[in-house]
Amino acid sequence: MKLMFPLKKRLSLFSLCMVMLIVLTACSSSKKPITDDQFQSIASSNSLSVQDNTSQYAEYDHVVSCTTAYKPSDDNQPLWSMDFLVATSQDMAKRMFRSNSETFESVSGASSTVSVNLSNYGKYERIADGRYMYVGYLEETLIYVDADVQYKDEIKSFIDALGY
Repeated sequence: MKLMFPLKKRLSLFSLCMVMLIVLTACSSSKKPITDDQFQSIASSNSLSVQDNTSQYAEYDHVVSCTTAYKPSDDNQPLWSMDFLVATSQDMAKRMFRSNSETFESVSGASSTVSVNLSNYGKYERIADGRYMYVGYLEETLIYVDADVQYKDEIKSFIDALGY
C-alpha cells in the first residue's frame, strides 16, 4: 500500500499540529488576579511580613492600594520586598507596568531579560548590576520587586505562588 504523504511530511504536519495545540491551550488558560487579602494570606504562608503602604502612593490617584510583603532579617530590616498594587483600571496597571519596565531597561549590565505582553497580563524580569527586577500586571493588579539577585529564586517561588 502506497502512503499519500511521505514520512517527512507527516512528521512535519504532526509537529505543526502539536505546536498549535500547545499554543492554543496556553492562550485559553487565563490567569486570574488575586485580591489584597489573598496576597496577604499567601505572603504569610510563605513566612513573609506584610504591611499597608498605600500612603506611599497618596500622590497617585490611580493607585487604590499598596501592600508590601517582605522577608525580614534578624534585625527586622527587609532582605527583600514586593509591592502589590491595585490600580483604578487595567489600563492604569498596564501604564505602571510599562513605566517600571522602562526604568528597569535603563539599568546597565544586564545578564538576562524576559518580557511577556498579553491582552490582560504582562511581566518583565531582568537581572542586571547585581539586582533582580520584576514587574508584572494582571488586569488591575501589579507586583513590583527590585532586590539583590541572591534572593531571585525565593522571589520567583513567591511570584509563582501568587500566580503571576
